[in-house]
Amino acid sequence: MVIKCILSVDVESIKYYAQYLSQFPALPEHINKKGPYVNNEEGASHQLVILYEFERSKLKEAWKYILRQIDSMRRVPGFTLSAHILPVGDKVKGSS
Repeated sequence: MVIKCILSVDVESIKYYAQYLSQFPALPEHINKKGPYVNNEEGASHQLVILYEFERSKLKEAWKYILRQIDSMRRVPGFTLSAHILPVGDKVKGSS
């Protein structure tokens, strides 16, 4: 499975992205993280896309670790999170 997370903040707060992303706690080996990728769509320069891949049976556990990673971002002004669960095999825009 894949969880696609889109992290957004106000343009004025974009400088905080790198600071908080560098402080994310490590993930267990069974969760493969790809990204962050910058969303280059019109007006979306303040969005990052992160893909987390793992086995379907580990969904609950993976979601706990992912939320722990992203939790620090709540302190960034204007932060929002959008998360989508995708079965393996679905095409994810921006992934290889």
